[in-house]
Amino acid sequence: MWHNKTEFKNRDHTKKELIRFVNYYNTVKLHKGIDGNTPVEQLISYFYPEEM
Repeated sequence: MWHNKTEFKNRDHTKKELIRFVNYYNTVKLHKGIDGNTPVEQLISYFYPEEM
């Protein structure tokens, strides 16, 4: 999903890009399988339902 579109320059660059992707995937990208929420939103609503 992300690694085929990026040309990695070195090990540090690969690590930074992986961190960026994981952050995007868990906090920005909406997921159809969890009602259009992000994984972080889903966790928050599960553990703190009264705050949502």
